[in-house]
Amino acid sequence: IEAAQKLRERAPLRVNTNGLGNAQHGRDISGDLVAGGIRGVTVALNSAFPPQYQEIMLPECGTPGLGLGHASEFVRTCIRAGIEVECTAVERPDVDVEAVQMLATALGASFRSRTYHPGPDATPSL
Repeated sequence: IEAAQKLRERAPLRVNTNGLGNAQHGRDISGDLVAGGIRGVTVALNSAFPPQYQEIMLPECGTPGLGLGHASEFVRTCIRAGIEVECTAVERPDVDVEAVQMLATALGASFRSRTYHPGPDATPSL
């Protein structure tokens, strides 16, 4: 946050996140982001369906039970704090990107899809 406060005078600051910060800290951190000069966040949702979100995001981060609901609540708290929120999803063949866009819109966020670049060992999905 201290580094962000120093930089905010030079450029707008945006955080890219999995959206699990509130759950990991056990409290709403959106006020801390605003105080640190963060004006925008990008949250990687990557699925609108909880089981698939778990599979793609592997969101344990040392705190069992984290999931799509926590990321969605983070989006809501940031919007209420006045932070511009963009949600994203990778255009994987097995992801319903339109459903993620609908979720992002329902949460009050903008949406952007990101191109899928499978690695050399990726198994094609039909």
